[in-house]
Amino acid sequence: MKTVALQKAINVIKMDAWTNPVDFRYQDETSEYKIGCDRAAAQKRGHVYVPKPWEGLPYLAKDDLGKVYVRGFLHDSVAQNADGTFQSPATLFTSEILQRLSKAWKVHSRKTRETHISHQRLVFSLSKEFHDAIAQTGRNPDMVLRGAVERTMRAFQEKFHPGDSVGYSYGLHHDTDNLHAHVFIHPRTRGGEFVGMSEQLQKKAARGAVSRHKNQLKFIRETARRRAAQVLKELSDPKEAAHLKNNFHSDRIYYVPRLSHIARTKNDLRPLTPLETQLEQKRAPVVALDRQIAAKRAAIRDATNGRHIPGIFRLRQPKWLRLMQQAQTANLFRELRQLQDKRYRAVSEYWASRRRLLGGPRTTTAVAQESSSPVAAPSVTVRRARVQQPAHAIKPAAVKATKLVRRI
Repeated sequence: MKTVALQKAINVIKMDAWTNPVDFRYQDETSEYKIGCDRAAAQKRGHVYVPKPWEGLPYLAKDDLGKVYVRGFLHDSVAQNADGTFQSPATLFTSEILQRLSKAWKVHSRKTRETHISHQRLVFSLSKEFHDAIAQTGRNPDMVLRGAVERTMRAFQEKFHPGDSVGYSYGLHHDTDNLHAHVFIHPRTRGGEFVGMSEQLQKKAARGAVSRHKNQLKFIRETARRRAAQVLKELSDPKEAAHLKNNFHSDRIYYVPRLSHIARTKNDLRPLTPLETQLEQKRAPVVALDRQIAAKRAAIRDATNGRHIPGIFRLRQPKWLRLMQQAQTANLFRELRQLQDKRYRAVSEYWASRRRLLGGPRTTTAVAQESSSPVAAPSVTVRRARVQQPAHAIKPAAVKATKLVRRI
């Protein structure tokens, strides 16, 4: 039975405030610029740069490599086309996203009050134990980290910049032993307010001194740890994760191994074992449903594209035509939800068979042994230490080595 330290499940590190111009190519882990930076850093430490093979990650799809995500007020600027129309950044190539993002970043910097800081940089990192606990239960660690970053930044905006919008971008990196995300935050909000990222010094905190800084970094770390606690609770109790199957992106939240179980080396001609055959039979329907879901999403995009063109020329379509288009889109979304429900059941059957045939991790005594959820059998237990403060506060305490987790 595996124990995950909650305090280290999601770690947030602040890099020094950058005064040099921001280069968003670093967020793309497949770019030559990022690889060159890693090679130069390895040579500086006297090491030989060896890129980590992405094929070793069973949940990582080829289309997700090098993706850069834009949030906050920068999202609308990146989504706007040259002709005034809007297009979702998710449908753009990474090179186009970086080009639009760099332009929107510079334009907003010129519009607002100038500051010597070009951007704030944070790194969200998953511990190896937390990553393995997520992957063993069929959850996609990439989606967990993305959710942690976006929820934390949303809470940060509501806490320190209410009624305003904080613009940022981030990219996931799989080139180290710890899955992590590099977050670039614009130093000015939509309204022009400075986005600080201060932290109280440990020496002053030990003396009980009150800092004049807002200590935003402490709030970000506590929020990220609360999100990690919620994920661990979902892994331990299937009822807590029941709402995920109704998520619009449920086909991305749960995964099956990208590579087939029967994939072998070129000269390996051994016959298939009954175990491999059964697992492949459970995996095949999920792969087929993934293709159908991708085709259905493409059909929805094709059906909705172009509907804004009459509005540009201030033309109003007939009511019967608008109703027919709405009915067509609703029917496509209903078919997509049906495919996602089938996929959820297929993934549940796959992971149940995998745990049964491969002798995977079992549940704790507090969790039922049989469930239709793919997160029914985690090998995760959370050990908590006593606290005397409210649930949102973290108080350091000297505890035994076995009590690794502090309640948030």
